[in-house]
Amino acid sequence: MNFFSKYNLQILVVLAVAVIFVFGPKGFAEKKQVASVESVFVDKTVLSNTDAVAVGENMPIFELKNGENSSLGAGAYLPSKIFTEIQNNPRLETEVPNVLVADLMTSEKYFEKNINKRWPIASLTKLMTGYIAFEKLNMADTVILKKEDIDINESEIFSEGDSYSVKDLVRVMLISSRNTAANALANYFGRSAFLELMNSNAKEWGMSDTNFEDPSGLSVANQSTAMDLLKLSQVITKDYPDIWKITENTKVSIKELTTKRILTSNSTNQFTERSDFFGGKTGYIPASDGNLLSVFLYQKRTIVIITLGSQDRFGDTEKIFNWFINGFRTSN
Repeated sequence: MNFFSKYNLQILVVLAVAVIFVFGPKGFAEKKQVASVESVFVDKTVLSNTDAVAVGENMPIFELKNGENSSLGAGAYLPSKIFTEIQNNPRLETEVPNVLVADLMTSEKYFEKNINKRWPIASLTKLMTGYIAFEKLNMADTVILKKEDIDINESEIFSEGDSYSVKDLVRVMLISSRNTAANALANYFGRSAFLELMNSNAKEWGMSDTNFEDPSGLSVANQSTAMDLLKLSQVITKDYPDIWKITENTKVSIKELTTKRILTSNSTNQFTERSDFFGGKTGYIPASDGNLLSVFLYQKRTIVIITLGSQDRFGDTEKIFNWFINGFRTSN
């Protein structure tokens, strides 16, 4: 007892350091592993095979934007199905009109409801806006806000003539869903050309039911489907997974470069406190009701849940995710 009372504090400190080192704050160690390991698209034919297929034999390996090839590593195997449903799993009942639950990287679906129905996506638009910003803009560039950039509902936050880095505008757009930031990024590049890239990318990626009319999502004409949004999420994970890392923050602080004033605002996403939250985006306009795209970690896989038109997007998504983790297990 004397030994333990003497060294109790030291033991606890060592254990705490070990836990942080292994698991990382908010599960970052696991998140980093998933982000690097799963940045691979799996050919749909793999999922239809009855036997496990060695990674690399029948699957395309895509080159990442940083020039490095991502793979699952030597000796890794992918089962014909990632998850199987347990016996007597109760049927999911939900009033959300459009729902998709799937493995992010393989597209294996576990629940679907109207996944090909077009719906106003509101600020889920900003995921594509963020992608174009990462693709075409220099994060260190300075953007001076113009009158046409500023959303009338954000006029107490932003003013004409304010200066921000592209990086800060991307962060505040994705975390706090600021429309002004989305407008400023698009207008800085050239609004028409920016929107053309948003729509051409969607077409190139097979998002055939998607249309973008503005970079923020305020237009009811910004429409997509749950299935198309899954495709967008896959491309983001492959090319710019840092977008997910930005969205997992509970708040954001940005600097106005002229006055050095710091603006801090909270995330619109209630899931940022969760250790199993990998990233996502909120969206709402009156015409859409509540939209939510969420990526969670479960058994070292990224599971995407997309709800469009919800009256309680966070409550509905949590109910759906709980149904999934209670009713599905990995096949291997």
